[in-house]
Amino acid sequence: FLQHFPLKMGHKPPRQAWRMLFFNFIEQPCFEYFIIGCILVNTIILMCEHDGQPQSLTDAMLYLEYVFLAIYTIEAALKLTGYGVRQYFRDWWNVFDFLIVFVSLATIGFNSGFAVIRLLRVLRVIRLVKRAPLLRALFITLGYAVPSIVNIGLLCLVIFFIFGIFGVELFGTVVPSDGYGNPILYDGNDGLTPSVNFEYFNGALLILYRSVTNDGWGSILFAAGAQGSNCPDSLRDFYTNRGLPADGAFEYQCGSMPWAVIYFVLFSIFGTFVLINLFIAVILDTYVDNVEFEKKLLDLELMHEWKANWREKEKTRFGTKRKPFLPIKDFITTLKESPLLVGKLLHALNLRLNIEDTDVEIDYANMDELKRRSTDAYGKLDFVGRPNPLDAEVKVTNDHLNAIFTTRRLRILCTYRGSQMDEQLVVMYSDALFAMASLLVGPEFRLLPYDSNQVVHLADWWAEQLEEMMMSGSPRMFQQ
Repeated sequence: FLQHFPLKMGHKPPRQAWRMLFFNFIEQPCFEYFIIGCILVNTIILMCEHDGQPQSLTDAMLYLEYVFLAIYTIEAALKLTGYGVRQYFRDWWNVFDFLIVFVSLATIGFNSGFAVIRLLRVLRVIRLVKRAPLLRALFITLGYAVPSIVNIGLLCLVIFFIFGIFGVELFGTVVPSDGYGNPILYDGNDGLTPSVNFEYFNGALLILYRSVTNDGWGSILFAAGAQGSNCPDSLRDFYTNRGLPADGAFEYQCGSMPWAVIYFVLFSIFGTFVLINLFIAVILDTYVDNVEFEKKLLDLELMHEWKANWREKEKTRFGTKRKPFLPIKDFITTLKESPLLVGKLLHALNLRLNIEDTDVEIDYANMDELKRRSTDAYGKLDFVGRPNPLDAEVKVTNDHLNAIFTTRRLRILCTYRGSQMDEQLVVMYSDALFAMASLLVGPEFRLLPYDSNQVVHLADWWAEQLEEMMMSGSPRMFQQ
């Protein structure tokens, strides 16, 4: 959550006035949309290349490639100028773009030998992942699942190693055939052949790989277990007359059907049904976690309003200086100016006012109906039912905040800042963000024991202020 909702939104603007022109230009949303459009069009053009195309189309595609390369180069130059070298290369997407531009420029004029490298520019379409949450979850899944996949891969390697050795020992001298007593005149996908067999360990591993992918391993089973009428003497004589096996280290023998059945059935159970499904289970489990995480991030989109209010208070209080904290009363004001967030917090705490009847279903998209029900029931617009667009029109009051703070589930610890003469309680941005995010989407965390002389729980501070307000009779104590 802290990575997706940083205090410093976007990139840091440069100090030089001439660089600010470039910075403001590349920060425009239309600039990013233009680059994405170029990537899509460039990808479509690359798809149009085909065998036997006219020379005019080849020339047109080449010129268009130069045009797009010029656009990408200008983009990289603008970002390097506007952001600066250090800030530019901190973003892995920029590093990715720079490498593709560099490779494309380095391979200009090479029509052969560098074709594969030049095709790397197609990877630019991956930039679209940034704007597609579910697609981004798929790519992130692959990254998060790598450690588990490596562990399962090592287990799979052990299984392959064991069965490979058993295969060489059991079927290393079995005569090649189709399993029905007929020799294999040329290499194919059926049975055992002079190149597809268990004579050597590497060949056994290739057969096991075919088996684990269910690629015609049944014919190999019959060939490895060929015996009796399916393994006549003429079959062995056929290969002996042709000088096989080539090294003459052994003579071909008939197979054993019972051992072949046991071998391949056991490998199917452990190799296919267990290990392969483990790969799928790990990836699916990680994918579900990432999709759930992306949904939580969507639920926290409303915190952008609160973040903007925080920045405004920060700018008013400290000017151009960036501080990771605000005085506690300024923080209270940011909450009062964020009704959507307060409504969501009340919903998470099950504190919203009830307007639902047992026999009538409420349309929460009907603003007029919600206003009528809220006014009829409580005499004013309030946070009723479940979160809805009407929350944006509700005025946040001390009563709303009091309901949230007194539960003590918004676990924010305020710290002291400043000298002894000018000491004040402040709220750290990271603490406030983490507390609200964990309350909204979970999981909630309990506070560890803390020194009350060093920090103050937000609920305790609120209770003290509320008591002072009641004693002084001033209902405007928390307003700035």
